[in-house]
Amino acid sequence: MPARFWVTSHHKGIVTERAHFIVQLAAFEAVLDRRDAALLDALHEGPKSLAELATLRFVYRRGFVAPFVHDVESRSIEQHLTALMSQGAVGKEEETFFLR
Repeated sequence: MPARFWVTSHHKGIVTERAHFIVQLAAFEAVLDRRDAALLDALHEGPKSLAELATLRFVYRRGFVAPFVHDVESRSIEQHLTALMSQGAVGKEEETFFLR
């Protein structure tokens, strides 16, 4: 989509060069892919609940403490799990997620 500028989040700000935006977008996609891989690795060890997965820290480094960490981890993991379930890679039984 043609644009003169792109407004980003996560402290990246406004981008005025398309090439730079494409680089940032690719880097963001790589982060999402790494999180998917880490989540699949965690489930390879055995089925887990969302609460259990949230303690593994896919978004924030272990040791980082803030009131919002658990909620962000849970919501992010839930979004990844939804995508992975739609791809058929992950299944859910009651409150437990597992590899297919």
